[in-house]
Amino acid sequence: MCLANQDTPDPREDTPAEEFARGEERYRVGAFAEAAAIFEKLCRNNPGFPAPIRLLGLCRLRLGDPEAGLELLQQARTLAPFDPYAQLHYGIGLHAVGRHREAAELFAACRTDLPLDPAPHLNLASALLALGRPGEAVDAARRARRRAPKLPQAHYVLGQALLAAGRLDEALTAFTDCLRLAPAFADAWVNLGIVRYRKSDIEGAYGQPVASAPACQRPRARPLAAL
Repeated sequence: MCLANQDTPDPREDTPAEEFARGEERYRVGAFAEAAAIFEKLCRNNPGFPAPIRLLGLCRLRLGDPEAGLELLQQARTLAPFDPYAQLHYGIGLHAVGRHREAAELFAACRTDLPLDPAPHLNLASALLALGRPGEAVDAARRARRRAPKLPQAHYVLGQALLAAGRLDEALTAFTDCLRLAPAFADAWVNLGIVRYRKSDIEGAYGQPVASAPACQRPRARPLAAL
């Protein structure tokens, strides 16, 4: 009888790199609970490795636990203080718990280390919107759009900023461009409807009676987490 060495790894098991790639793929398609399970296992097996901690933190944010997500993102940032994505994702965690000013400062700093990535600019625009600074948010969103003209969220965030600034014609164009790239983008349809409603209300002020427009909350953009 042959006794197999129990310490020999099962050749059918994924390597840590393969598991990490699978977790990223699950995250990108929105399967955040599945991705979290993968990254939790990687964190247990590789406790000092910051990347799975960081991705697990993003999963926690997406699963509706921002405090736990921020704690993990802070751990990852401590382990990798010079990783620009650790800084960026920590800013996303700050934004998720309402610490918008700190988040905006981090996003602005990340632009230097990630000059071609739209994510720092998009997240900066989101934080500036939360701070009630739509004019600056428009500038940040336009910089993101220049870097990623085919990214629907770049047009969407620009539309939100323009809507908050009261620039309805430009907001209409931005949301239309977003939907041309992503016809199933539900939030863009909602905001497009708000723009059209408000435009008809303004036109009614010149003689056309219209119903009172509902109160419009300050637009908020979902954070963009570049992996």
